[in-house]
Amino acid sequence: MPRRVCELVFSYYPGDARVRRAAESLSQGGYHVEVLCLRDKGESKSERVRGVQVRRLDLRHRRLGPARLIGEYLAFMVWGLLQISVRHLGHPYDLIHVHNMPEMLVFCAVLPKLTGTRVILDLHDPMPEIFLAEFQVSENHPMIKLLRLIERISTAFADVVITTNIAFRDLFISRGVKKEKIHMVMNSPQETIFEQTRVVENQVGASSSPKWRMIYHGTILRRQGLDTAIMAVDRLRRKIPGLELRVYGAGEFLPEVKKMVLAAGLQGIVTFHGVVTLEEIAEALTKTDLVLVPNKLNAFTNINLPTRIFEALSMHKPVIAPRTRGIRDYFDEESIFFFEAGNPADLAKVMFEVYSNTEGRERKVNKGMRIYEKFKWSGEASRLLALVNGIQAR
Repeated sequence: MPRRVCELVFSYYPGDARVRRAAESLSQGGYHVEVLCLRDKGESKSERVRGVQVRRLDLRHRRLGPARLIGEYLAFMVWGLLQISVRHLGHPYDLIHVHNMPEMLVFCAVLPKLTGTRVILDLHDPMPEIFLAEFQVSENHPMIKLLRLIERISTAFADVVITTNIAFRDLFISRGVKKEKIHMVMNSPQETIFEQTRVVENQVGASSSPKWRMIYHGTILRRQGLDTAIMAVDRLRRKIPGLELRVYGAGEFLPEVKKMVLAAGLQGIVTFHGVVTLEEIAEALTKTDLVLVPNKLNAFTNINLPTRIFEALSMHKPVIAPRTRGIRDYFDEESIFFFEAGNPADLAKVMFEVYSNTEGRERKVNKGMRIYEKFKWSGEASRLLALVNGIQAR
């Protein structure tokens, strides 16, 4: 009988790409995988998705401030605790894989842990830095101190900690996680979605287009810098024929961005396409000329490595990103295009460089792809499976 794994995440499935990659990889590796998650509009309470059993709480995440967020976290934690405990008593889990945010979800695994089940805490992002960026408070704010305390006790409770890049790993180690306890599994796009789409499109043949298409895809929050991209596009509207920026995603900053587009008269240049699947993102990337990662600089974005960079390179597309520690740990000036975070004039300058310098563009994409090749999901999935198998063997 296959060993049983429970994935617990305060997010949507299969919409959360990291959880989807992990769950599908473990399922393909011979594990019976169950995902406990939120339920989005139109989703079933229970279904099987590509070999993974999904069970959902009828709760939708709404960004309506700290009080609402804490309420959502607590409701989900109670549900997760009950679900895991009852299911474990009926048919024991062999592994509980908990994804933050929040870290305290790891305590939903208290009963399985007491009976010998191993627990992994997967730190997608450092929660104190997210709050520093989101609410613009000081590092000495009581909430930040509380979040760091929760992080410490949560990582201590887990048997193994996973995170996504060098900067995050170093940060967690500096806050008390033992080096031998923390492991990295990168956020790399699934080749079966992205590279396969690129191959199919190449076989079909891309249609010639008079448009110069750029794409922004991801959550639309102020810190993601989409407003910087809009201002840069406004500067280039008369310099690049057929200029177009396609925006995929949603978030609390979207209404403000739409107002900017309307005020600047960019309705025919900047278009909004809502939240779509990973498969649809991959298809959209085949029809784009440039991928934008226009993040502003703050405590979180400085150490983050956006998955969108790897997604772009996996599709052989150039990408512009800010010069931050998290990105420069992996990429240099020869592998992607950098701009000064928050500076629309500099972003516009780099956009025009990408547009006008075909040879330089191709050279950087090729070098960037060589870096991406080192961190392809097939390799990261093998690392995850080896880690999980090793935990089970203890």
